[in-house]
Amino acid sequence: MKRLFMILCLFALCSCRTDVDIFGDSSPKTVVYSVIDTEADTNFFKITKTFTGDASVLAQDYDACNYKYDEIDVWLVRLKTNDSIRLDTVSKWIPYDDNSLFYSGRRQVYYYTANKIFPGNDYNLVIARNDGVVVESSIKTINTLRFTFPDKDNSVSWNRRLDSLKWEVPDLSTNHQTVAAYLKVIGIFHYKEVMPGATDTVEREISFDFKSGEPGDMYNLRTQSYKVTFSPEKFYEVLRKDDYLVNNSPAGVRRFVEKFEFRISGMGQNLYEYIVANDSDISFQQPPAYSNIKNGVGLFSTRFQQSQFNKLNQVTRKKITYDYPYGFEYDPSW
Repeated sequence: MKRLFMILCLFALCSCRTDVDIFGDSSPKTVVYSVIDTEADTNFFKITKTFTGDASVLAQDYDACNYKYDEIDVWLVRLKTNDSIRLDTVSKWIPYDDNSLFYSGRRQVYYYTANKIFPGNDYNLVIARNDGVVVESSIKTINTLRFTFPDKDNSVSWNRRLDSLKWEVPDLSTNHQTVAAYLKVIGIFHYKEVMPGATDTVEREISFDFKSGEPGDMYNLRTQSYKVTFSPEKFYEVLRKDDYLVNNSPAGVRRFVEKFEFRISGMGQNLYEYIVANDSDISFQQPPAYSNIKNGVGLFSTRFQQSQFNKLNQVTRKKITYDYPYGFEYDPSW
């Protein structure tokens, strides 16, 4: 969460001058970084400020980079209902690091809310500074998706030549299209393991990619739904070459197949643009290339993750058990 803040401080420390003003004037700029998740119990916001002066000294000074508790008020407003959430603060201890370029060995403040953040809604972040400056940013949280194939109550087979995962967005306001800018679709094989002589069962997993990219590449306008196609053989290839299984399958190990997880993750437009702008080469000779903060600098965006779990059918579980020397046990009653 501190990437943007660290970029700003690193710029100051890497400059050839010790007297640094990264924005060309003497007034402090509010620095914001938050990526909220509608599925999270708590969402955090890192809010700091820029400084002008000797960076080698001020970067170690917590007060030079952070607001005092009475210098700002922070609100998150849900526009649909005009509900306003005043963010509270929580502090986290950062151990002292003699080699750190930044302040350490003290508690650092984050703003947070444990209130429910609703998917597919517009939110405003409002930071009222005691000098009269109001810092703002707006986002739309990513709308909920619904898996349509395979059905969550059915077992799945990994024995066809090609298979697919399908889902839809039941959001009429966006014409059944996601507001995510980028999607990552993966499969996760979950299993339990008991090593010889052990009494505790360990949960393990193996993941592999189905498809990543812009949602438009997965969307079918005619059906108003999304689809990715994949080869089940890739699952067996990943299983066969998994480093952990290859190197940690002694005689007597017992492993048990759990449900298979289909997982879709996504990021909002602002986060996607921020990553694209900074991913090629972050230059410390200029401020970050992307910001969506009015009267400040930084990033306010959203992300999401949704999963569906399905049993693997008997044919697939038999193949995993009998074709691979990894200690999997077949349970016909499961």
